[in-house]
This record gives sequence, C-alpha cells and structure tokens, in this order.
Amino acid sequence: MLAVLGLALALGGCLKQPDKFAPPEQRDPQVLDEDRARLHYVPMGAEEAPAHLLTDIVPDLHDGQWRWTLQRPALEVRVPKTRGMKFRAQLTVPEITFEQTGPVTIEIFIDNRRLLERKVDNPGEVVIEQAVAEDWLTTKRPVVIRFVIDKMWTSPVDGVQRGFILTGAGFVQ
Repeated sequence: MLAVLGLALALGGCLKQPDKFAPPEQRDPQVLDEDRARLHYVPMGAEEAPAHLLTDIVPDLHDGQWRWTLQRPALEVRVPKTRGMKFRAQLTVPEITFEQTGPVTIEIFIDNRRLLERKVDNPGEVVIEQAVAEDWLTTKRPVVIRFVIDKMWTSPVDGVQRGFILTGAGFVQ
C-alpha cells in the first residue's frame, strides 16, 4: 500500500503545470461609465437613454422609441465640440392631450439659458431645430437640456398628468 501511495506521489510531481496568465487589465469603472454613458443626441429608445434622464421624463419606454414627459423634463448630454452645433428635439403633442389643453407653449433651456419658445397650435409631431451659440456649450461636462410646457394634460380616468411625448433630443451638427 505504501508503495502505491509513493508511486502516485512521485508521478503527481511529473504533471505539467498550467501556464501562468497575467491578471486581467484593471479599469476604473467611473471612467468607463463616463466614456460610455454620454451621447450628444439621445433617442429615447437608445439603450443609453436612461443614463441621460434627469427629471420629469417617465422611465417607461413605449413602442421602443418614446417616453411621456411631465411639466419640466430635463436630460443631460455631452457635446463633442462647441462650434457648429444645433439643438434638435423630436416630440409629439398627441391629439388626446391637445383636445383638453388646446395649443401649448414649450420653452427650451440649455444650461438654464432660454434658447427658444415654441407654440404648438396643432396636435402631431414637432421637430425643433435651432443653432446654438458656441459659448453656450462646453465639452468639459454634461450639458443640461430642459423643456417647460405651459399646460399639462390630466387623465379623466385616473388623474395622471402628462406633458408631451419625447422621441429624442440633443445636439447635432
């Protein structure tokens, strides 16, 4: 018995040892998140969209591409440059809300500076595009976009309030 045990121990020492592997590259998760999470234009259906939403944008995604807003929706984006950028938003004032509110006015702010005011006289899709002065933008931190709608729709069924439908917003060249 001792001979068998001795033979097993002797043969066990002859086994090839696995190659040594370097440990995986270490990364700072904060840097990865910062690099990954900021778009300059945010389609509401984008996988990264929730990381951009700040306030008053309902998290539920509808039809894979739009979200309801409340009275003062805000999101943040990172611009790749400051020169030659235009603000762009795609939104909808649905017929069901328009029947109750009538025409609505939507103001748009970039980092608390009022960019424009748009009166929406008819229900339907609205595309807003406006050049933005270079000194209004920065590449050093996220830029905050805020909308303000003057009248909210109130559901007659459950009292839930909504502003407009947001499909996308941010900056384009």
